[in-house]
Amino acid sequence: MAWPGLPAAPWVLVALVYGILLWVFALYVMAHLVVGLPAFLGFSDVAWIALVAHVLFAWTTAAVVRSRDGE
Repeated sequence: MAWPGLPAAPWVLVALVYGILLWVFALYVMAHLVVGLPAFLGFSDVAWIALVAHVLFAWTTAAVVRSRDGE
């Protein structure tokens, strides 16, 4: 079960949403509000690379959790 309210969501979609939310948290909350850098680092190349990295991290984590759960 991926989300309690949406049990039929495929794990790839759940990982994609999680990766994007993690990126928003990292680049807006942590980098902008905590550290004081421009929001989303001004959407520079580093921000887009960070988005790809966060989504890949989420997909990898979801795949490992799914394989360990025996699905």
